[in-house]
Amino acid sequence: MRRRFFSKTINYTIYYFRRIVLFQSKEKAMREHYVGYIKTQEDLKRRKTLPNIAIVNQSFTKYTETFIREKIKNVDAQRYYVRQYYGGLLPQYNAETGHLLSKHKIGLKAYELLELFLKKPTNYYLKKAFTKHLKREKIKLVFAEFGTIGIEIYESCKFANVPLIVTLRGYDIHHSLYFKSNEEQYLNLFDYASLILCVSNEIVIKVNEYGFSNKTKYFHSTINIKLFNYSNHKNNPPIFLAIGRFAETKSPHLTILAFNEVLKEIPGAELRMIGKDGGGELFEACHILVKALGIADKVQFLGVKTPEEVANEMQHVRVFVQHSLTTPLMGDKEGTPVSIMEAMASGLPIVSTKHAGIAELIENNISGVLVDEYDYLAMAKEMVRVCKNDELVEKLGLAAAKAVQENELIQNNTQILSELIEKYKLP
Repeated sequence: MRRRFFSKTINYTIYYFRRIVLFQSKEKAMREHYVGYIKTQEDLKRRKTLPNIAIVNQSFTKYTETFIREKIKNVDAQRYYVRQYYGGLLPQYNAETGHLLSKHKIGLKAYELLELFLKKPTNYYLKKAFTKHLKREKIKLVFAEFGTIGIEIYESCKFANVPLIVTLRGYDIHHSLYFKSNEEQYLNLFDYASLILCVSNEIVIKVNEYGFSNKTKYFHSTINIKLFNYSNHKNNPPIFLAIGRFAETKSPHLTILAFNEVLKEIPGAELRMIGKDGGGELFEACHILVKALGIADKVQFLGVKTPEEVANEMQHVRVFVQHSLTTPLMGDKEGTPVSIMEAMASGLPIVSTKHAGIAELIENNISGVLVDEYDYLAMAKEMVRVCKNDELVEKLGLAAAKAVQENELIQNNTQILSELIEKYKLP
């Protein structure tokens, strides 16, 4: 009885200290009943008992990289604990513990001074910090989400003796200027990597040419199959939808030129474009082009949208369009665009180009319509043909959705990821 009295007295003293002195909410002051506290304790327990897997990406929540978020979600949470690292090609932050160099501004300033006086760049300290972090957190396997990241972190993985799986997604392997200027680093990366995941067969072929066919695996990105649901679009109005960064490889300006031709046959048509930045100046250039063509009232620039908003938008349009191409100067290409997969899952008929992973996903005139790169007039012709034919809209959409439903990499992504982790992680 006396023990319970003293225990209650101590607990209430701590509780009111938190409430009155620390200004904590009632729920947080109670701690053991506080949802956030319980979740933190559960995460801490999982982190200590499950194998720690690191996923490294340049950004944490970039709107265009839904495929990274899907990958993280698809890592089996019952079997592995995911640690996220981000903040540049060489990671600066861990999503849970903060900056890798220091949690305090004074500490970061100290590193700036070291850089100034010892003439060692910040990257030197970041690589050492990342190596220490991999060891301290007992990371069993690292995923580098682009080759650009892989060439920056493979040395840290090597020093920490942690296996590395790198995913090549397009620019990081196709852009001739970038790849050639970092070719030696790429070869070192390929040599150290346990596995090289390639989102298109074109990338597989290119890496194999360097003698790493024993390490390559075709493994394109996945989508949220619960969010993008099939519907029949044959009764929708003549609205075309384009989604993606305003990047040269996606050539939104050619989509606009094609749509301008469509208006000659379907005056009531509309084009909606989701996305914004792309690394260049194409977003504003496309606004200029629309004004110059006199079709500003027919083209809507919708900007950045959440995946839920994108899924909703897909339900209300008639045809999905994307004019991806190989850039003429740098030879840059796409991998396998996620927006194409999302449109297919939604039952949208697609008019696109014979480009990289798109041609691997879509069977021409069966689950979509493909035209040659740069031929925006042919694209316009097919946009008109599909849009005017209710039966074709339904047929192409059904075949597209079926192709996604039968795609093992999309449907069984969690299982495949688990098999890869088990095969390559440290024991």
